[in-house]
Amino acid sequence: MAAAVAIFTGAVFTGCGSGDGGVICTGNEVSADNGPAAPKEAVTKLKLGDKEVPLYEYKGAEIPKIESSSDIPTLAVTRDAIYVLTNERSTSEFHLQKISIADGAVTAVTDLGRAECETISSDGLNIYYIKERGDLAVCYDGTNASTFDLNAVDGCRNICAIFGDQKAYIADSFAQTRDTYCAAISKEGLKDVKSVLAREEIKKLSDGKNKADESAVFLCGADRDGFYLWCRDRSVLVMYGPDGKEVRSFAYSENGEKPRTGCSVLPTKDYIVYYEAGMMRVFQKKDGTRVGDIEMRLDSKQLLPACAATDDANHIYFFDERTGKNIYRVDL
Repeated sequence: MAAAVAIFTGAVFTGCGSGDGGVICTGNEVSADNGPAAPKEAVTKLKLGDKEVPLYEYKGAEIPKIESSSDIPTLAVTRDAIYVLTNERSTSEFHLQKISIADGAVTAVTDLGRAECETISSDGLNIYYIKERGDLAVCYDGTNASTFDLNAVDGCRNICAIFGDQKAYIADSFAQTRDTYCAAISKEGLKDVKSVLAREEIKKLSDGKNKADESAVFLCGADRDGFYLWCRDRSVLVMYGPDGKEVRSFAYSENGEKPRTGCSVLPTKDYIVYYEAGMMRVFQKKDGTRVGDIEMRLDSKQLLPACAATDDANHIYFFDERTGKNIYRVDL
């Protein structure tokens, strides 16, 4: 199941990457838009509460059919590219694809070779993934790839980097089977590893009434505010601070609504966003207040958001699972 890999390659964000959405500095460049630039014009405006949010579609060079999974985010971004997984049907192998973006348009698609169908993650400059089965992680800096093992965290394969930082949170594919760790990371591996949440505590998050695969808990994201565990059987996201103490929880369902086990969830800078066919449900991260629902439609077509990712702001990148080839960005 999901196993994100996120490694900081030794390039230092000196004085950059502020917790309030600031900037990432790379050499002499400074950008307030830490992910790929949005297309020049929005394809539509979507209603969220009392405001409208723009929806953009990336177009240009042909995009290959993207592979998706409800529990494995197979999409990540850097400033100049979107990375996705595709399935080579003739060999049943997955490949990592780099979709280069310039001025909001797709300029090229590059096949980076074999990768496992595991979570792809980004620290803002580098992409992290699993190339083969085992305990080896891969760091790709846009040009070169390096590998290292995950023995320091008992072989846990789900590593979520903090966008623009040098820390990561690490858990097993099913988080309840091992402790959750925090560590400093670089292309050489993990350092200063410490357990921040014991597996016994993680096991308590599931209601235990469903089958094992339905009762799974996943590490689904990390940022400067902490890390996030997704309890699929309860449709609840639990936020933890850097010290491993629970901050608050976010339940998809309210007022007796049935839990929605088919949805997925994404933490952004200021929001917690649940998404499923035709809809996104948005909560304020600071206090858990429900902002509202977004009807995800383009013209007469219902969108099915899949494998959503974010940068260091409130930009959400996703592809439409119905087509597998249309990539969008919505700015909250």
